[in-house]
Amino acid sequence: FKDVKGVDKLRVCSSQPLSHSREGCSQATKKEECLLSVEDGNPCCWKDDGLYKHCDEHGCKATAPVCASSNDTQMEFQPDACAKTLVPVWEEMPDCQPMCDSGSLGLGDIDIKTV
Repeated sequence: FKDVKGVDKLRVCSSQPLSHSREGCSQATKKEECLLSVEDGNPCCWKDDGLYKHCDEHGCKATAPVCASSNDTQMEFQPDACAKTLVPVWEEMPDCQPMCDSGSLGLGDIDIKTV
């Protein structure tokens, strides 16, 4: 096989900013919505039990909101997940094709399959 595109170096994976489909964390009521959102350029983060702390005479517990900006200073609990900010991008990969067919190899009726 030979590369018909002439690629002659190792491929590199780099990252580029991910464009989010929503602006604003507090409006997100579902995890999927939250993790596709940003607020003022900061990714939104999700926690099923809530990100803020509420304390009373019985102790403290997590409370709403379940989705908040990653730079929210009132966030008291570690989020379960935050929206991704980068996406991986690969350089163009080689396009390998057979150099010859089975007939020119003198192999008769052998099929060479390409993947």
